[in-house]
Amino acid sequence: MITEIKEYRVSQKRQSGVNLRLEFYENSLCIAKSNPLFGSGTGSFSLKYHQLTQEKEQISTANPHNEYIMLLVQNGAIGVCLFLYFFWVGWRATQLMTGFDQAVGQAVLAVYFVGCFVNSMMLDTTEGNLFGFLVGLSLAGGISALEQKQKPTLLESSAENEEQSVVGSAA
Repeated sequence: MITEIKEYRVSQKRQSGVNLRLEFYENSLCIAKSNPLFGSGTGSFSLKYHQLTQEKEQISTANPHNEYIMLLVQNGAIGVCLFLYFFWVGWRATQLMTGFDQAVGQAVLAVYFVGCFVNSMMLDTTEGNLFGFLVGLSLAGGISALEQKQKPTLLESSAENEEQSVVGSAA
């Protein structure tokens, strides 16, 4: 792998392996330059990439094997920022959990966050569906923990309101 990366610029052989992925990344970033803020539209990657590779006489693909690059091409920097914000919100939700629940929630988020650098995990149906299932399952504990932390506060405030109304009535 390291040898292929070092020889990427020198070699014209880009039919497989790491060299082909690097070509996908390079071409995709070239497409993203045309509309960096908003992207070229959801679902447009395959068409835009095919047009570019026909000009360069290269192999076409519908999958750049990097979720962040896919989002950059289709939804621009705004889409990438929203996707990263989703991970950040999920990570913050795990901070409310403890023990095994927290570890599982953070592991799911970390695996997908890193995995998206080497594959379009949301594009692949199985991995995308699994992500939704695992995030829902693992982060539900955080929501439950938040509700449990807020319940005593709500009960205390309603008790204080009752005391104030009783004191107000007596006065």
